Order: sequence, then structure tokens, then C-alpha cells
Amino acid sequence: RRPSSVVRRRRGVSGVVLEIPSGSQLAIVGASGSGKSTLLRLVAGLESGDAGSLLIDGQMANQDGRIVMAPDLRKVGMVFQDFALFPHMSALENVAFAAHRQPREVQRQRAEELMARVGLGHRLHAKPSQLSGGEQQRVALARALAGDPKILLLDEPYSSLDARLRDDLASMTRKIVRELGITAILVSHDGDEALRFADRVAFMKSGQLLFDGAMANLKERSVPPDLLQLLFPLTGLTLDHQGGATMATPWGQVLRLPDDLQGPGPVQLFTIPGAAMIEENDSGLLLVRDNHDLGLTREMLLALPDGREFRLQDVRCLAKAGARVSLSLDPERLFLFRSSS
Repeated sequence: RRPSSVVRRRRGVSGVVLEIPSGSQLAIVGASGSGKSTLLRLVAGLESGDAGSLLIDGQMANQDGRIVMAPDLRKVGMVFQDFALFPHMSALENVAFAAHRQPREVQRQRAEELMARVGLGHRLHAKPSQLSGGEQQRVALARALAGDPKILLLDEPYSSLDARLRDDLASMTRKIVRELGITAILVSHDGDEALRFADRVAFMKSGQLLFDGAMANLKERSVPPDLLQLLFPLTGLTLDHQGGATMATPWGQVLRLPDDLQGPGPVQLFTIPGAAMIEENDSGLLLVRDNHDLGLTREMLLALPDGREFRLQDVRCLAKAGARVSLSLDPERLFLFRSSS
């Protein structure tokens, strides 16, 4: 049976209970200092924690501030942000080094197989200085897999790369670990990277676990607004609600509210790209401040009657700055929350 893990700790990360099913891909997301990397270090055996327990494949690994299972017995591979390749070794030698416990002929065969799997079968003898950043990261991934790990830990491994390359490598890593049946945990602050890699997401904030669920559950209203804004290109504003089952917006649209938002108080409204139907209209209640062509889409900056501004993405209206417009938002493409302000 491949490993599942449960983590509990009281300081640094506090009150966290997290179970990771065998063979799954989990993304742990959150801002810097939220506790993401601390969880990885606990799993790797680089930290013991102050209290609580960590189980790997049903066996105690950390308990009450003690490391019970040595790091080298945990069958854990790690990929770091800085690649950490040996500069004097070729790409093949870097990968083979991680399989040093196997016979020499097996080391080379395993390294060549993994280099081919990450798409670098033609770069076996290149030194790290001769490789691009993306190629170096592929070598680092192959090296982490060379020891035949049951758990793969990825600590913001693509953050130094450009957005397109990050997405491509996240998708490639997901494909490889699924084929090999490895439990993989990615720490990231990049929403696209997390979505492409994982089938499940855990959201950390100030050392607390605020959400843990499948990607399909992100449509539920229990999802924290901070997580949605991290994962998706949401835009929004806060509206005052006087109470009742519906809420009138400053642009004249009436929205039906869920039961827990029907009391009086401020409501946060977030929209996803493509939610807005905008038409130029001399009697419209909204004023166009800017309408910017982003190449494949447009972004519009609108002013409410009270002067507040908000942005809408993926709009089709060509109205120029200074024009009056009317607005209708697709209720199926909105998120509504009770505002904390």
C-alpha cells in the first residue's frame, strides 16, 4: 500500500489535520509564511514538529516533537526551486547519482529511462550550465524520481520560470507521477500551476488549514474568497445589502441571495472572466473609465454612480472611456460572500 499522511502540529502550523490518499496529487497553496513549506519539511523529516504526529503508510514518522522514522527510510523524493544540480556532472550523471544504491548498470539504465520520460533523452551528456532553466528543472525531477520514491515533494519548483513553462512542467509532472503511481505534494503560490498539477487543493493561511478539498469542490460556497482569488482571475467589489432575499446592484440588476447572506450587511461580489454583458447606453448607470485590448480579450474599468471603480475581464463591448454603459452579470458566473469589512 502506498503512503497516506496525517499531519498535526501546534506551532508554525497549528491545528492542521490533513490526510493525503495514496497516489493522489495535492497542491498546498497560500501566501508566503502561511506554513506550506513547513508541512513539506515535516513529511520529508527535515523538521520534527513540536507536537502531534505524522504517519506515512500507516507507520509513525514524527511524534510529539521526535523524528521516529529516519528521512532516508521514508522513500521521499524532493524537487527544489533552485534545482541543486551538481555542476561538474552531466545531466545523466546527476540523475544516476540519486540511484546510487542500485548496481551501476541499473543506475545508468534507470537514469536514461527517466531522462527520456522527462523529454531530455537527447541531452544526456550536457552539463547544467549548458541547459536552460526548464531543462535543468526536468533533470531535477528525473533525479528526484531516480530513487523510486513513494512520495514526491515539490517546493515551488517552477517559480523562477516563465508562466508558460511553469504550466507545461506542472502538466508534465502530473502525467509522470500519475503513470508511476506516486503520491505527490506541490507547494505553490501560483494558481495556474496548482490547478494544472493537482486533483486536490489545501489552502494555508497564517499556519492554519482553511480548506482541503477536490478541485471539483471549488464551486462550493464554503471555499474561502482568498483561495478563489489565488486560483482564478477574479475581480469584484463590496456592495451594501439592507437585508432580504434579493439585492439590488448599483447598475440596476437584482441578484438572488443564498440564505446565509440575506441578513443586512456588506456582501462581496466576485466575477469570473466572461461573466459580464455590457452594452453602450446613454442612460446607463455606469461610466467607462478605460477599455483595454489585451490581445485575445479585453478588460474594462467601470465607475459606479458613487465613484468607486471595478474591473471586468473578457468583455466584448468596445465602448470608449467616457461612455455610459449598462451591465448585466451572469448569476452562474458569480461568487457571493459575506464581507469581513
